Amino acid sequence: MEDKPRCYYCKIQVSLVDSDQPLIPSSLLQNLLPYNSEKIVEIDRVLLLASKNYPSQQYVCLNCLENLFSPIEKETNLATMNKKSLEEHLNLFKKELEQQTLDNSDNSLIFDLEQKLQNLKNESQILANELLKHENTLSELKKEEQGYWIDANKTEMDLLLFEEGHSEVTQRLKIAEDELKYLSSINVLNELFYISTCNQFGTISGLRLGRLDSDMVSWDEINAAWGHCVLLLSTLFRMKGFVSAQCILYPLGNCSRISQVHDNEKKYDLFMTETSFSKNLSKYNLAQSLFLDVIYELSLLLEAECPRLLLPVKIENRIFKVNTMEIKLDAGNKEAWTRGLKYLLQDLKYLIYICVKEDYLH
Repeated sequence: MEDKPRCYYCKIQVSLVDSDQPLIPSSLLQNLLPYNSEKIVEIDRVLLLASKNYPSQQYVCLNCLENLFSPIEKETNLATMNKKSLEEHLNLFKKELEQQTLDNSDNSLIFDLEQKLQNLKNESQILANELLKHENTLSELKKEEQGYWIDANKTEMDLLLFEEGHSEVTQRLKIAEDELKYLSSINVLNELFYISTCNQFGTISGLRLGRLDSDMVSWDEINAAWGHCVLLLSTLFRMKGFVSAQCILYPLGNCSRISQVHDNEKKYDLFMTETSFSKNLSKYNLAQSLFLDVIYELSLLLEAECPRLLLPVKIENRIFKVNTMEIKLDAGNKEAWTRGLKYLLQDLKYLIYICVKEDYLH
């Protein structure tokens, strides 16, 4: 019986298998070619012995081949990894070298840009300083402008007050000139009902008509002044022989009243007290409006006899034409009420003058 071939290394019998495929992968052989070591020489000799073309052919089992190639394969894998790592480092060094070359070429450009940037910063600082200076100047101009506007408003207010005072003075001057021209002597009505002013108040027979927060005139004085006004207006109607078609006057001193002709049962008080202020305020204001209607009615009657008659303060729809002032007591605006009463007394004084002048001429 023929003996089976044995392995050249381990002497174990091996089975021969015909195969067209090489025992060693070609990729592994290609990786081994660059190396030149004793292990490679040994492998080469084993392959030569196992070759069919060798005169005295020897056999090697697969296990011995694997043991023979295993350390070489490990070294090959390690060498491949090292090669890959070295290639990566080489590429990295190339990139760094290119970047360094690029940086060196841009140094001059960067320097120029830095110089320009510094110049721009300097210009920016100069402009910022100029802007701050202009802002300070603008702030001062705004303060001056605000001061000018305050002065302008004050001047305008003073001008309005002056014009109002001038209008009053002009009317008073006209009345005074007319009195000087037509009256040769002091008449009785002027003596009995002397109408003048005292600070912001109009007065009749020395009694103030009106009230201010800064000067709280007593209601007794105001009521007495109203009594004189009612008596004066009633006297002027009787003196001229006129009868009011609208109202009836009741001159009762400091308790004087007024009523409408068509409803004379309702008498409205032209006097006030502290205790009845809230209760009688609306009726009190109505009484004052009716009294103003009677003054306006008398002026129309006199105008028929004297076409040139012109009240110092024109009345229209129960409102004085100057600043559209109406006689209406308001606890929050006593100044307007007091000024309206002052205008009322001016008109009464002018009516005295007209009535006396016409009687004197006749």
